Amino acid sequence: MNINPRPRIFVSSLMTGYSDIRAAASRTIERSSCEPVLAENFPAGTMSPRTACLDGVASCDGIVLILGARYGEPTAAGISATEEEYREAVLLKKHIFVFLEVGNREP
Repeated sequence: MNINPRPRIFVSSLMTGYSDIRAAASRTIERSSCEPVLAENFPAGTMSPRTACLDGVASCDGIVLILGARYGEPTAAGISATEEEYREAVLLKKHIFVFLEVGNREP
């Protein structure tokens, strides 16, 4: 029985154009003796990607938020998926680690 499971860390960022950065984040989380949780590794299922990601945030101990120049397309909630994941983490009082790319950002 594993008494001290590895902390689970959700990786949140845009998907398009961030595959290398997400992979690097995953490797770093793994090297830190934590379990990386990435949406691209979720199995195919019947729930929406939005629900799967928000459930992923809820199932984790923390979230790595990677923010760059682009905000992302607004979801039905009127905000980007990354912002929804951040808000879920705040609501659930998760540990939040924010990484900002240098440069100008969309509003």
